[in-house]
Amino acid sequence: MAKERIIVYGIWSLEIRRAIEFFLDEKNYEIIGYSDTNADSDTLDHRSFFKTDELSKVDFDYILIAAIKYADRIIEVLHTYGISDNKILIPDYLLPDTLIKKIPDRVRTISSLEKNYDSLILGMSYSFLGIDKNLLNFSCLDLSAPSLDLYYNLRLCEFFLRQKRHIFEAIRNIYIVIPYYFFNFDMSLSTNAYINGCQASIAGLGDWHNSDKNPVASKYIPLIKMFSEKITEFYDCNDGYFLYQNCVSEEHSLTWKSVLKNDYEDTISENIQISKSLLNLFSSANRNIFFIVPPAYVVGLDEKSLEGAERKKNRFYKIIDELRASCDCGFELVDCFELFGNDGALFFDADHLNNAGQKKFTEYINATLIDVKDA
Repeated sequence: MAKERIIVYGIWSLEIRRAIEFFLDEKNYEIIGYSDTNADSDTLDHRSFFKTDELSKVDFDYILIAAIKYADRIIEVLHTYGISDNKILIPDYLLPDTLIKKIPDRVRTISSLEKNYDSLILGMSYSFLGIDKNLLNFSCLDLSAPSLDLYYNLRLCEFFLRQKRHIFEAIRNIYIVIPYYFFNFDMSLSTNAYINGCQASIAGLGDWHNSDKNPVASKYIPLIKMFSEKITEFYDCNDGYFLYQNCVSEEHSLTWKSVLKNDYEDTISENIQISKSLLNLFSSANRNIFFIVPPAYVVGLDEKSLEGAERKKNRFYKIIDELRASCDCGFELVDCFELFGNDGALFFDADHLNNAGQKKFTEYINATLIDVKDA
């Protein structure tokens, strides 16, 4: 298959230029040249160079704007020379301190597995950040990642079963860590997930789910394809990261935006069916399945957030009852929403634990679920 052809725009934006060259997936993409409004040649590396007024005659797939600071102005210039918007990309992921550098590649995690595990953790940031797997009293494989929704949890498990069946079948305990709003969430429809590069965790699946319904997806999926493999490999966050020492202020009410969103009925209906498929995938008399609701800083939430959380909780419990009634395999629900709800020293925001909270939550899991695991 022919490689997609890239032009880098902004020859003197050295940090981003070098990052593009270093992190680009060279198996599927190639840089065919450079361009710049204020230059006639690549005076830096003496690579192939295209003047701006020549670009419309060049056969290329994408222009990557290295001069991100001036991207808006550059895009206007490119438009005047007939370059369409769908060929222009801004590689924000390569800026310093972007979240994509802290995202694990869960396809690579599965592909590199060699040993058996007692237990499996699924979910999103609440388990990725909130549980210290090194402190658990049992061997545990973590496949959770920031913003990982039910659809991609299922797709990863299906991939796991296909690629490493013997390891998959050896797992006896499954911990699915989900907040009240989880059935209302679709990562492929989340603009913030694209902006933060969260799809890097599942890029290797080549499955973009409902991305055609999200207007920003077309600007970010090509960047995920170009850069996520090398970025996730270089920064190596496969085992999670946790740098949050700070605590929320106990003097101010906090807004929890996720529980304030309207219910998306199509998403909820789809996620109920996905949950049934996920549970059926693990159906076995010898397995323990737990849905765990993670802790939140309850007393720190503002009134609207508390009301929103209560609404989401009520809907969540109705869905759990529906799953119990319709699925052959049993599961336990462990609701930890209020577990540390009055202790702001354990949270770095309204619904995510900090280092101290991570340790306490892990200790709670060891003390509460270990008896069931050993039974």
